[in-house]
Amino acid sequence: MTLSPTPGSPQDPAPVISGSAAPTARPLSLGLRVADVSVSLVLMVAGGVGFAILAYFALLSAFVADACYGQCDTELLTVGWLISLFAPPVIFVSTIIWTVFRLVTRKIAWWAPLAGAAAGVTIWMIGAGMMTAAVN
Repeated sequence: MTLSPTPGSPQDPAPVISGSAAPTARPLSLGLRVADVSVSLVLMVAGGVGFAILAYFALLSAFVADACYGQCDTELLTVGWLISLFAPPVIFVSTIIWTVFRLVTRKIAWWAPLAGAAAGVTIWMIGAGMMTAAVN
């Protein structure tokens, strides 16, 4: 037995299940979208320059070993140097990938390069601290 639809009601009503609808993200307005993309690009370029400077300082920090006169922990020195040399570029590349992913999916992305820069500098400082601790 089928019921005919009443006038003014939808012809094929879909069942509504409470709580099943996925929340949708609010689209950014055009002005906010342009600002987010612009700021994200500027921060990514600035991050590239910053991480290049950190890599240069990491290469120069190998001279910390010159202060050793047979009393240094060479394993800690080597590990600290490798961390300060290789971790920031890895973080930079993953930050670029994450920022581009957020921009493509139309999510706010300006904070991702800032978070990547903070993480890269922190990891670099940990590596530099390990080298300092190895010499003392």
